[in-house]
Amino acid sequence: MQKRRKEEEEEREVKKRKTEEQERRQAEEQREEERARVEAETNETGLKALFEQHGLGSLRVDVCRELGVHSVDDLAYLTPEDLDALPLYLKDKLKAVQKRRLIAMFASQVSAAAPAPG
Repeated sequence: MQKRRKEEEEEREVKKRKTEEQERRQAEEQREEERARVEAETNETGLKALFEQHGLGSLRVDVCRELGVHSVDDLAYLTPEDLDALPLYLKDKLKAVQKRRLIAMFASQVSAAAPAPG
């Protein structure tokens, strides 16, 4: 009888530990999802502000999607040649001034990402 009780107690303890581990994993996953959501919102907000600052807000979604830009920091890696590789539907949207603004915006991010001399 005592042996059976001990086995049942051990089983309960094992189940309890498994439940606690599952809860820990779920909490960690939720924290990671929240962190990713906040990071995505921050990146989106930064890109939106930058494109709007350069008068290019209406092109942001298409340009970022086509060039694989997910954050303001990604812009530092783009070149004027990347604009030439944009799909035709987007090139047709770009007026000369907008193209120059995009190039200037890319360049401003390169200089912003460059380490300070010293």
